Amino acid sequence: MWFWKTEVGPSLRLGFGATTMRINGIECGGMSWNAEAMQNRINQYLEICKWFGVNPGKDLYC
Repeated sequence: MWFWKTEVGPSLRLGFGATTMRINGIECGGMSWNAEAMQNRINQYLEICKWFGVNPGKDLYC
């Protein structure tokens, strides 16, 4: 909830990948040590979308 209540600036891109970039950009960038963290975040997002029966959309990766 904190993220959605805090101004982090406008995003030029839409989708979960852009959200991840704003929340924790260190997970983005293609480094092998952060690829697992990024994939874990995406997997959690997909699971939550499935629980609520919503389409996760595209652009899941940052």
